[in-house]
Amino acid sequence: MTIEDQLAEAVAIANVPTLLMVLVQMTGDKRWMEEPYRIRRAGGTDDNDTGGLSDEIQQEIRNAALEAILAWKGGKPLGLAEPSEKELVEMLTASMGETVPDEYGEMTAAQLGQTPMLWDQKIDVPEGFNVVVIGAGVSGLCAAVNLKAAGVPFTVLERRDSVAGVWQDNRYPGAGVDTPNHLYSFSFAPYDWSAYFALRNELHDYFDHVADKFGLRDNIQFGTTVNNAVYNSQKQAWEITTTRADGTEETLEANVLVSAAGIFNPPVFPDIPGLDSFTGESWHTAEWPEDGTLDGKKVLMIGNGA
Repeated sequence: MTIEDQLAEAVAIANVPTLLMVLVQMTGDKRWMEEPYRIRRAGGTDDNDTGGLSDEIQQEIRNAALEAILAWKGGKPLGLAEPSEKELVEMLTASMGETVPDEYGEMTAAQLGQTPMLWDQKIDVPEGFNVVVIGAGVSGLCAAVNLKAAGVPFTVLERRDSVAGVWQDNRYPGAGVDTPNHLYSFSFAPYDWSAYFALRNELHDYFDHVADKFGLRDNIQFGTTVNNAVYNSQKQAWEITTTRADGTEETLEANVLVSAAGIFNPPVFPDIPGLDSFTGESWHTAEWPEDGTLDGKKVLMIGNGA
């Protein structure tokens, strides 16, 4: 089967409202948002695959979409390469069959990577001013990238020996995302994903890539556990007590403290009678050992999370 045949098969079953917006962007022709192609709002919570349009109109849209996609594949440039925020709202409204508020334009442009949400202005801060971020996972890296872009001195405290947070700890078989990767990534750091729903190792590699691309490692203290953080109102600063990997205790001061430790740390074990006397191996999926294996073992799994 040729790629052209594969595209034809995909377009034949694709969501019609989505194909209409593909046509708008590929051809630049906004007539696809007008009658007789105007979408009818879906009833209930289905995907509105037909858009409420007749079979004849649906087929016309599919034929035109396939033609436009093949032309683009052959080298024809997009007719509307970067829709403006106003145009994005128009497209969203047309594809949803209902009015979409103007404020969605900026957010959608950022999600498309057209206007990356990365701080673009340097901030003048007082001498000695600094920020401490707890955690080098997804949120911590995002904060670090923007603090560096703004020229604000900062330190990230990470108890593990690597970035990626939850994707460092979660290594159980099959661990991955249930959100498409183009959404589960930073708008300012697009990536050449190998799959729409990447597994754990590729996700970990992505956050490693972000740390390297933006030069964050010199600002990250790995192997550092935060024990306590108290705000000193007289100094107008946070006093943060930490323990390094070698057992050394240290107290840091920060003008601003950002908690990016996540909401699932540490993992919670259910109160199971006899767990403390169980002689076999046991662990939480969030703390799956690097050499953990279930081969040849009888396994009892408690809980049915992702």
